[in-house]
Amino acid sequence: MVQLTLRGILLTPGGGLMEISSGFWRDGTEIRVDLSLHLAGGTSARDLATLLVARLRSAGAKLEYTGATSSNDSLAHIFLEHASLVRLRLGSGLSASITTTDAAPTSLRILVPIQTKDPANLSVCLTTFHPHTKLPGRLQLGLALEADADPSAICEKLFKDSLARGLVSDRPSADRWSPTRCTDGALITGCSMDLRSPNGDWGIEVRLAKLRDQ
Repeated sequence: MVQLTLRGILLTPGGGLMEISSGFWRDGTEIRVDLSLHLAGGTSARDLATLLVARLRSAGAKLEYTGATSSNDSLAHIFLEHASLVRLRLGSGLSASITTTDAAPTSLRILVPIQTKDPANLSVCLTTFHPHTKLPGRLQLGLALEADADPSAICEKLFKDSLARGLVSDRPSADRWSPTRCTDGALITGCSMDLRSPNGDWGIEVRLAKLRDQ
């Protein structure tokens, strides 16, 4: 399951382009829902989440949405079952985090800004469980991203920093990072990836493995 958390309000007068792609498995087939919309200024995280939920449900997704009963317009959570992919590019006051609630992501890819170049901060927090000691654990990585950062350089930095923190990872491609396990034998049980920028239209893509019953 993936938890998608949307935050903020679109602050740019006249609005701007916001993109979200979500994928999920249904009866062995991957279903994709893609949104690429010019949204008006003042659009809130809850507004965007409500629209995304409607499109996902129309496509047959199984999910839970907490924003329908919330009084907080600038925060919304969507829990998507059997997820295969979440990719988004926001900005101008809207940001998001993607959390794989019960497993490690297959890969993480950072999409550099296109329209508005601005620095960003990436935070990756992983929970772990050691099969021998039976103890839970927690690892956290943080990267400050320059406005003109190169995707492969970001991936390389994640790879090196994670190893220094005791986390083994792979690079399925030059710009994709995949955490696998801890050097002490602990297993990854979940991962939260948070990307924030004051104004830049950075993007983030998270892929998940297909489970046997999907």
